[in-house]
Amino acid sequence: SRTLLRAWQQFITLDDVESIANVLSETIDSLDRVKYSVVWLNENALGQQSDLIVRSQRDEAARVFHELYEKGEIDKLIEQMGTEVNVLFRFGRSPKDALLPLFASLAGHQLIVLAITDSARLIGGIIASITSSDLFEVEYSDLLKSLTYAAGQALERLTLISHTLEKSGRLEAIVRSIAEGIFFVDETGQVAFCNPQFSELTQINPSEVMGQPVNHLLGLLAGRSRESDRVH
Repeated sequence: SRTLLRAWQQFITLDDVESIANVLSETIDSLDRVKYSVVWLNENALGQQSDLIVRSQRDEAARVFHELYEKGEIDKLIEQMGTEVNVLFRFGRSPKDALLPLFASLAGHQLIVLAITDSARLIGGIIASITSSDLFEVEYSDLLKSLTYAAGQALERLTLISHTLEKSGRLEAIVRSIAEGIFFVDETGQVAFCNPQFSELTQINPSEVMGQPVNHLLGLLAGRSRESDRVH
């Protein structure tokens, strides 16, 4: 659908968890069968220790959700329901039911609940009230599942990028700290990196060789070496 396509197009350009939560919340609220919704994501999906991100048009719904989450009620709910689209009914619930305030804050008698996962973890979810008293159509259920899948993939992409940058940063720090002169060549045969020791030992400025064919660098080394025939 166009809604899903627009969401995918936005998700692939985002580089933080809050932006993904905002886009998902706005997209779900734009559906004509959804009255109000709560979207939540765990920012520590990127390995960070930080607060839960909750988005809702209704401040009261966000407040009630936070309270239920702190009490462990949301985790219990998701654990019971798994990863499929589930419909909760207000009718027949006990006055002491912990979820009743959520029904009230979202102004609905039926709530749609769906978890958001990446390839291995629960990283958030959505709860939405329905405008019609009829059951939510399969088409809308499939759309919600696709939207939560897209959000999960966007978060997994951020996680992979974060881990890659972290490893790359550690590697660069190690290479910069060792005594030997080192340079790296990329898959196209061009010089991609020179550590400071390389410049000190060879008197070759990185600006002379970065992005240049490796043969250019080797030629400079040969020209500055007393034993040029040993440079290969």
